[in-house]
Amino acid sequence: MERTMILFEGNIAAGKSTLGETLKESGEFAFLPEPVKQWQNYRLKNGEVVNLLDLFYRDPKRWAFTFQLAAFTTRVKTWTEILARTKSKKVVLERSIYCDRNVFAFNCYQNRSMTEFEWQIYCRMWDFINEQDWCAEPDLIVYIQTPAEVCHQRIVEQRKRDEEKAIPLDYLQSLEELHNNWLLNHPKHPKVVVLDGERRWTAEAITEEIHCHL
Repeated sequence: MERTMILFEGNIAAGKSTLGETLKESGEFAFLPEPVKQWQNYRLKNGEVVNLLDLFYRDPKRWAFTFQLAAFTTRVKTWTEILARTKSKKVVLERSIYCDRNVFAFNCYQNRSMTEFEWQIYCRMWDFINEQDWCAEPDLIVYIQTPAEVCHQRIVEQRKRDEEKAIPLDYLQSLEELHNNWLLNHPKHPKVVVLDGERRWTAEAITEEIHCHL
């Protein structure tokens, strides 16, 4: 059975989860959220549970490389593994290995939370995994574009993740710039459709936008 993979990409608090859950209500799409709970409850072999997300935000220069490796490994999902979690013909994933490298890991390198040595190790690992075709290419990337200032306001006023409450605006602005560089500039990514993250979307409206670009 032929199936379709769609990625929802965007800044922190851009509205990815909200739109994904809204789209799921249509019954036409399955939605697999980002594995945040795994990062908040990273279980070691000795039974100890570590909140990697909290460690990263508290001390990014110490934990950026560790966190990005953990995040990457949880994002590496082969098409077969993804399909085993749902019978839907159309599957939406919140974020991917592609934003992991082009946005989040690169931002850590760019702001010197990752050293040159760590960045090269990460890139070599990423290239190796990608060359093995373990991760399927998406059929479409939906970029939920929300101004960094709006994302910051949502984090402060609406989000319920304690780890994110101290995220500064300039961090979100850097992520916004990197998302735009990856998906919209040099030139625009051929598989991208942009949705306004400040708009209230219905499942029908999202579905229409997706079908127009598949």
